[in-house]
Amino acid sequence: IGSPLPSSTSLLPPPRRSPMAPLVTAEVGALCCRLLRTRAAPVTEGRLPMRPGRCGRLGGRGAAQVRLARRSIFARAAAEVGGISRSQQAFSTCVQRKEGWTSASLFDPDIPLDPGRRALQYEYLAPGRTLLDLPLEFGGSLQVTSHTSDENEAPPGTPEGTTQEWRVLRFTPAEGSTNLMQSVTKVCLGPLHHSPAVWLRSEALPLDYTKIVVSIVLAGLSALGAPVLPEVASKSSEPLRILCIGLGGGSMPSFFAQRLANCEVDVVELEKQVVHAATKCMGFVPSPRLRVHVEDGASFALRAAKRATEEGRDGAYDAVVVDAYNAAGDVPGALWSEGSEMAEALSSGLLRRRGGLVATNFLPFIDLGPPSRAYREALAQHAGLGFSVQGEGSGNRLLVQTCGGPPALASLQDLAERLREEASKVADATACPFDMPRLATWLEPLP
Repeated sequence: IGSPLPSSTSLLPPPRRSPMAPLVTAEVGALCCRLLRTRAAPVTEGRLPMRPGRCGRLGGRGAAQVRLARRSIFARAAAEVGGISRSQQAFSTCVQRKEGWTSASLFDPDIPLDPGRRALQYEYLAPGRTLLDLPLEFGGSLQVTSHTSDENEAPPGTPEGTTQEWRVLRFTPAEGSTNLMQSVTKVCLGPLHHSPAVWLRSEALPLDYTKIVVSIVLAGLSALGAPVLPEVASKSSEPLRILCIGLGGGSMPSFFAQRLANCEVDVVELEKQVVHAATKCMGFVPSPRLRVHVEDGASFALRAAKRATEEGRDGAYDAVVVDAYNAAGDVPGALWSEGSEMAEALSSGLLRRRGGLVATNFLPFIDLGPPSRAYREALAQHAGLGFSVQGEGSGNRLLVQTCGGPPALASLQDLAERLREEASKVADATACPFDMPRLATWLEPLP
């Protein structure tokens, strides 16, 4: 899970901060930043960064209303840290304006909280009830536990009698131990005889790294010209295609397929027990646009690349997301090393040359030099910018290598600016409840 404060520095400058800010604890202050959806610097001196409201943009509410908004946000953050449920709070939120961030929509129940926000971590970090404990075919075992959610009322649009809870998937190696959570989902439990009986909320991504991955992948694809946004997809003859290697609980593939109507997702998972756990306990629901294949991910990618070349297509996928680990937490070398099947697949046309990317999730202490060189060399003259991301609170490090795309994106600074613009558009198109523009700009150069 990692620290609650940012662990890297954005390439974009933080917005201006008002010197008139209430003294707060670091935890409350950090949460206030997220509630306000600011890209402010980390809270290190116990002061709450705030953007002053502008009376002309508040529909006549005036400066007094701005002060009320400020107090409301602070009260909400304090309540969140204290574990008080949403039904016990009155809150305000904020909207983005062309010239800055202003407080508005006070006490507006139509602007929902992020159902996977970090303030709810204590619910699924607490001891839970074991639902599943299975040995893995390739070593180790998996466990699924359920955890009570204070926000257990039925979400909008679900059948009457629906409740909610958390589900956590962990892998345990054959020798030793690990405290890594492979996946966390927020699931809906339907009333009697409802099918499916359990389904995950695709907009709820509790682990920070999953929010970062979907933000970077979708904003990056949009910046590269892929058909992510509706206005671009309507002019494309082909759907957006994403390959996910590693299923886990299925939260990221579900976000892609369910939040984008033109997106087709292939998920490849080596362990059939993981597929069983995801579908029976974690709320993952396959569909015609969300397909699962039980086999080796690197071999699947290589076959897909060769098939696309034989059929004369410009690559098999717009994006490849590698989120696959063994029980010890290591990414298999076949998915990132020089001369591996993944490297061969990339050189054989796995990614669309018009603009695509591969994003691989590593633990933070891994040297990204070898995998980044392997990806660049495999893509050869089609290789674009490469970078890494380790956002706030994330215990993971994402390696991203682009393929093709506009020549204007010649530097990380240019790419960061473009990612922020595209992330804002993607967030609107997907009704994303978390701050995509902020998460999509924590870029770091590769070694």
